[in-house]
Amino acid sequence: SAGCVVAEHDAIITIEPNVANCGQLGNTFVVNVMNDVNSSDDIFEVRIYSGTYGIEKFECGPAPEGWSLYDFTSQYGYCEYKTSWNGEYVIKPGEDVDFTFDAKMWSEACYSEFLISTLDNNRPVGEHEYNWPHVKIDCEPPLVIKTVGEPKVKAEDFDWWITQDTIITVEASDSPEDNECNLGLDYCQWRYRVDDGNWTGDWSNHFERF
Repeated sequence: SAGCVVAEHDAIITIEPNVANCGQLGNTFVVNVMNDVNSSDDIFEVRIYSGTYGIEKFECGPAPEGWSLYDFTSQYGYCEYKTSWNGEYVIKPGEDVDFTFDAKMWSEACYSEFLISTLDNNRPVGEHEYNWPHVKIDCEPPLVIKTVGEPKVKAEDFDWWITQDTIITVEASDSPEDNECNLGLDYCQWRYRVDDGNWTGDWSNHFERF
């Protein structure tokens, strides 16, 4: 009769960074594997599969302490990390371990999806669990528009003469094109100077969402 297999562990997977800007398409990524505190068994094997889309290069990172790396990227497209199924380095419920890999993204892609599998030490064969974390890719710079209000006087060698009463408006938005990866803006940075003097120290951040 047909049936189903219930995993004996619950793996909580996070990947950082989870956004790759265009100048950072080649990154070392950290995969954190946490075994949920309510899991019944320990995790002793982790596989990280190359992204299914948007990947130009994929390389395994070194094994954590007490684990061994088996590099199957050329044959099967994944990095396998394994420790003794009943040893001291297993990921017990409530514990976590970091694994790393290097990848270079396509600038034309909006995201890359990775497959992470974990295997527990439930006997006789253990149970697999699968997770599909995403890394978003953003290669389009934001659109920034500066508007100088009144009072102002047109200058010869630069844009405008202004006063302390002049209102300057800055509008910023992510790419307006439907076919671009519109991830939004986290903040804007600004600073100013007077009559070619020194800039006003560090950048000031505007943290409201746009």
